Amino acid sequence: MERTYESYVARAESIIKNFEDEVKEAQETGCEMMLDWRYSPEGRIDNIKNLKVGLQEKADNLTKHFKENARKFCNEYKVALPNDGKAHTEDVANALKVIDMVGFKLTPDILKSIMEPLKHSYTNMKLINDVITAKGNNAIVEGIGYDEAIYKTLFEYMGVNTSAIEYLNKLKEVEDIENIPGFKFSVSMYGGATPVIITPDVPYFYLTLPDTMKELGKMYATLENEFSELFTKHIPTDGELILSSLK
Repeated sequence: MERTYESYVARAESIIKNFEDEVKEAQETGCEMMLDWRYSPEGRIDNIKNLKVGLQEKADNLTKHFKENARKFCNEYKVALPNDGKAHTEDVANALKVIDMVGFKLTPDILKSIMEPLKHSYTNMKLINDVITAKGNNAIVEGIGYDEAIYKTLFEYMGVNTSAIEYLNKLKEVEDIENIPGFKFSVSMYGGATPVIITPDVPYFYLTLPDTMKELGKMYATLENEFSELFTKHIPTDGELILSSLK
């Protein structure tokens, strides 16, 4: 029995292959037209232009389907995290000001005082977490940085452990596909037996998306058992899939 995430993986891999096949077919067609004695030099150039337009339309359509597949995956594998529905604009501004003022002298008690007003809003707590984590990561001078107790306090307030945060960060890689330019290609003209060479250009994060989806699918099953209240839809475990197939 196929796991849900595997269908998304297969779809992503299929779209990438489809694009590469379209490029290969376009190149073969282009070579045939350039070598066809029935076309004038001007006619061959026009044919190549039309070929590029047609291939771009196919690339754009495949990009549309690829991003749609990523969006559907995110909708199914998203988690429902605590959010009180309030903006907390002033609370967040105050927290960021305090973090900036005290720098790496931030203590767990100070952190608790600025996190307490945000404790029912995961989105805003995550913002504070990301700011502190980024500042800590950017501390390049040896011996400078936040005390480990700071990170422990952050995790306690957010109510999730590092594995859940890793999951959310990994899921964002899939969400970010929406903003990454799609399939492209380049056309080069030469002489000889292969007068046209069309090279596919698939974004790196498109190529890695299937593996990212696989990893997230496996992580979801593990995290669901630990933080069941965060998950909106049950994804069958391997054991449940096996039992289901035996019925």
